[in-house]
Amino acid sequence: MQIRRLRDPLMKVLFENDEIVAIDKPYGISSHTNDSKLGNEGYIQHGLIEVFEAQLGRPLHIVHRLDRTTTGVIVFAKTLEAATKFQTFFRERETSKTYVFVTGSRVAASTLHSSVPIVVKGSELSAETDFTHLRRLGRFDLWEAHPRTGRNHQIRVHAAGLGIPLLGDTLYGGEPFPFICLHNRRLEFPGGLVIESRVPEFFEFLSEVDFAEQLFEVDRRRRLFGSQLPSPLHLAPDADLLGSCVVGADERLAKHLGFSTGAFDGVIEENGLKFQVRAGAGLSLEQRLLRAFVRDSAVDRDVLVLFSGAGTMSVAAAAGGARSVTSVELKKSALDWARSNFELNGFSAPRLFCRDPFTFLQQNAAKGLLSDLIICDVPSFLRREKGIFKIENDLATLLRDAIAALKPEGEILISLTAASLKLGDLRRVFESLNLDAQLLMPGLDIALPGETPELKSCLLRRHLVHQGL
Repeated sequence: MQIRRLRDPLMKVLFENDEIVAIDKPYGISSHTNDSKLGNEGYIQHGLIEVFEAQLGRPLHIVHRLDRTTTGVIVFAKTLEAATKFQTFFRERETSKTYVFVTGSRVAASTLHSSVPIVVKGSELSAETDFTHLRRLGRFDLWEAHPRTGRNHQIRVHAAGLGIPLLGDTLYGGEPFPFICLHNRRLEFPGGLVIESRVPEFFEFLSEVDFAEQLFEVDRRRRLFGSQLPSPLHLAPDADLLGSCVVGADERLAKHLGFSTGAFDGVIEENGLKFQVRAGAGLSLEQRLLRAFVRDSAVDRDVLVLFSGAGTMSVAAAAGGARSVTSVELKKSALDWARSNFELNGFSAPRLFCRDPFTFLQQNAAKGLLSDLIICDVPSFLRREKGIFKIENDLATLLRDAIAALKPEGEILISLTAASLKLGDLRRVFESLNLDAQLLMPGLDIALPGETPELKSCLLRRHLVHQGL
């Protein structure tokens, strides 16, 4: 199974010229893909450079690296010549680097220095770091670090050796915390080029762990999408930004961010399309990039949407210039909702059927009514008129029926939420049906590289058998 990360147009760039692009790196993403490290279900974790190569539509080159748990300024080069130039700045110590970090330990000195060698693969490498105390943050302390060299974990090792281990860095003796507090604040290059990143706001609230964790999640998204957070957006665990309202968040977080809180009931705009949201329902934010994918993929195609819900995928297909759109849903109220969403966007209502989607699929195949693209938000469990659908037992049958209702070069897009089905289970089902599969990863506001999203979305194609050479 291939892993495909869809292009997300909301990523933030700190600085860009003909030679380099500087990114405000969020927490939890490695600088680049490490082929030796697999995600928690056996697939390679995408790194930040790969995400931005997809975003910018061009290859990039590593200049320096930040740990997965370090936030702030990271620079990639656009050409090999620029990569060599800026790598030399780092290697020859011509780059001034300023980091800030928080520690749960306190020492009397306001300035410190370490020149303890860093051991890498059994070899001792020279290393130097200067430290300056900035201020107290309640029971914590904020320090500034100026590494003169660039060894692996240098600041973390040196700070620990001086008695001020980083908060959350239990590997080097730091006080346990939900995350490590280290930020690359500023890079200054020869010629006067200075690139800066703001210090994480959650540093100010570390004594209030629950609130700091919420702000930590907001900080990650702001580094991804910029200070003006787009709406709709998955803002934090159990908190979605819809219009001017943060749904699911506690009142303090919403007030702190300048938004209202509570249920949202109104019209949301996403990538130029409008959707009616009722009491926070009607728009699955996990499928934000999928809707854009459907819109880009639907031109001149006959599209069938099963379990169409409020019709957001159907609207996206219509907006993409689909030849025809057919929506099938068990609930009449959902079809009425879908009709309203089509009207909001100035489209004629598609063919709407209040039917059992599985039966509808089988009947279409029997009649030879084939589709170019079949989209199905697969339920985990469903009581049907005749029998029960359980995804663990019946997914292969559903896909077999979908293949029968598909044109020869058509595609099937499925989304499912089933903790009982791991990626390995899905892979075996797809292989048994001779299907090529791509796992389409959701936006980075939903799942970081290396995480398996709770909602798994897969694009499926039949293997093409070539006769001869």
